[in-house]
Amino acid sequence: MMKGICTYFDNCKRVLVESQKQERKLSMAIIEDTFKKTIIYDLKRMKDKDPEMPEKEMVNQLETLAENIENEFRKLLHG
Repeated sequence: MMKGICTYFDNCKRVLVESQKQERKLSMAIIEDTFKKTIIYDLKRMKDKDPEMPEKEMVNQLETLAENIENEFRKLLHG
């Protein structure tokens, strides 16, 4: 779970810094508004995962979430 949160935080910092070099500046408000129904929602739902779920399945779901976070931030910055 911590990997998903850290991935989100690191990408927020990276996007904020990189966007300052571009014509279209991004702010934390824009990031939060863009991702409130996708990434932020998924991060909040992590606490509802079934602890009885097999470890391999849990790891796969959390890895997928981290990859989705990376992809969405890439789209936001370059798209």
